[in-house]
Amino acid sequence: MKLRFLLVLRPLAILAMIAGTASLAASTAQQVPPASSGWVLTAGVPGTLAALRNRTVSESLVHVSGRKQTGDGGEGAFVLRDGPCRNDGIIEVVDAAGKCFVRVGSDDRINVRWAGARGDGRTDDTAALLEAHNLLRQMVAQTGTGQLIYPPGTYNIFATLPLPDQGKGWEVRGEGFPTIVGMTDNMTLLRAVAAPGKSLRNFRISNLRLIYDRPQPPGNRYSIGIALGCAADSVAGIMDFHIENVVFDGAWRGISVDPDMFEQAKTSCPIWGFTIDSVTSYINMSGATIWLATNRGGSPRGNLLNVYAQNKSAVEPAVSITNMSNLYIRNMEFNLGQGTALYLNNRENLIDSIRFEQMTLADASHPFVVLRGGLSTVNDMEVQSFHAAKPGRYFFLRSEIGSLDLHNIYTWGNLSPDSTFDLIDSSSANSLSVTGTWWRFKDPGVRFGNARIQQVQRPQ
Repeated sequence: MKLRFLLVLRPLAILAMIAGTASLAASTAQQVPPASSGWVLTAGVPGTLAALRNRTVSESLVHVSGRKQTGDGGEGAFVLRDGPCRNDGIIEVVDAAGKCFVRVGSDDRINVRWAGARGDGRTDDTAALLEAHNLLRQMVAQTGTGQLIYPPGTYNIFATLPLPDQGKGWEVRGEGFPTIVGMTDNMTLLRAVAAPGKSLRNFRISNLRLIYDRPQPPGNRYSIGIALGCAADSVAGIMDFHIENVVFDGAWRGISVDPDMFEQAKTSCPIWGFTIDSVTSYINMSGATIWLATNRGGSPRGNLLNVYAQNKSAVEPAVSITNMSNLYIRNMEFNLGQGTALYLNNRENLIDSIRFEQMTLADASHPFVVLRGGLSTVNDMEVQSFHAAKPGRYFFLRSEIGSLDLHNIYTWGNLSPDSTFDLIDSSSANSLSVTGTWWRFKDPGVRFGNARIQQVQRPQ
C-alpha cells in the first residue's frame, strides 16, 4: 500500500515541480527583459562597462560582464540615477545618451577588483589600484567619507598608492588579510599627507599585510609601509585615527612620519588621538616598526596596543614616539633585536605589560628602553633570554625624566663574568620607585650596580 502511494505521489510531485519551474521562469522573464530591450547581458555583446559608455540603454537597470573585459572583476548591476554623475568608470558611468548609471550596492564603497586589480601575485596591479585609490580621494574630497576594500589576494605594485589628503571617516580595509607587495626599491606603499589648510581625522586602515619583494636597506628612507604627514602647517594635523591588524616586513619603517615632512623643519603637523592596535613586524625590517617622532608640542592621547616587533636592526629603536602629552602602551613585545627597542620622549608615559626576548645588549649607551619627559609608569616588564657578546657595563632602562615608577620587573639572561649589570640608569631622574623586581643570571659572577634601588629583591 505504501509503495503504491509513493508511486502515485511521485508523478504528482514531478508535475508540481514542472508547474513551479514554469511559474518561476515566467516571473523571471517579467523581471529580466530580453536582450533586444536594451539590457547589457553577461553573455551579450556589448557586455562590458566600457562598452556601455558607447551605447544608448533604454532600461533603468543593466548588468555588465566586466569592466574592460568579461570576468575582470568589474562585473555587476548598474541602476539609472538622475542628477550629477562622476562618470568615473568604476562606480558611476554615463552611456551614449548622457544617462548616469550607478553600481548597485556601492554605497560610497569601492572594491579594488572593480577597477581591474587581479590580486593573483603575478599581475602588475599598479594602474588599477591607483585608479581605485584616486577615486577614493575624489569621493572623500566631495563627501568627506568613503571606503576602499581589498579582497583576499596578493597585489603587486610599482608606485606609491595615495590615500585621501583630507576628510574624515574614510577607510581602507582588507578582507581575508590581503597582501600589498612593493616591487620597487625606496618606495612608500601607502601615503596619507594632509593638503594645505586641511586635516586628516577619524580614518581607519586595517587588515593588510604590507611587504616588499626584497628587504630594503636603511638608506632607502622612503621604503615605508604607511607614511603620514602634512604638506604645510596644520593646526589639527592628523588626529583620531586607527591603524589595526597590519603586518610589515622588508621595509625601512612600518608606520612613520613622511620623510619629506620631516625635512621641512618649519612644518607643524601634530599627530595625535590615535590608536595603533595589533601591529606586527618581522625580521627583514631595517628600521622602526613605528616612528612618530616629529609631531610638535604636547599632542594628546596616543595608544599603542598589542605590538610585536621582530626587528633585528640596531640602526634605530623599533618603536619611537615623541612629543605626546600622554601615551598609553599595553601588550608590547620585542624579539631578536639589539640595542634600544623602545624610545619615548613624552610628558607622560603609561606602560602596561612589555616584554623583551632573545635581545642583545649592545653597550651602555643603548639600553633596551629610553624614557624621557616628565612622568613614566611601567607595570609588568619582562626581559628574558637576553645576552651580551662582550664584557661591559649594561643597563636595561635609561630614565631621563622627572619621575619613574616601576612595578613587577622580571629579568633573566646571560652576561659574561666581567660584566656589570644595572637595571636602571637613573642618574637624571628626580624621583624613582621600584617594587616587586627580581632577576637571575646564568653566571653568578655578574656584578650589580645602581645603589639607588633599595626595594629590589633578588631571588635566592
